[in-house]
Amino acid sequence: MRALSAIADAPQGGRNVALLRRATLMGGYLAAGAIGEAEVERELVAAGTAAGLPRHEVVATIKSGIRRGLQRPIEWEARR
Repeated sequence: MRALSAIADAPQGGRNVALLRRATLMGGYLAAGAIGEAEVERELVAAGTAAGLPRHEVVATIKSGIRRGLQRPIEWEARR
């Protein structure tokens, strides 16, 4: 996922915010049915922990972001 590089590239002190933004974005895609939840969670947890964030913080941030994103589906046309 291209969006995950923003987490790794974020400056120290901004990684949790970057993770929250990406989780919210991915929640919007989840709401539209464009991507699977297990894949999103797996990739975001990997990106957050690789960026040096504590796992418990990563998991809580992802859940919060996905919850927000689910309320705002992103229009998505599946490419065939």
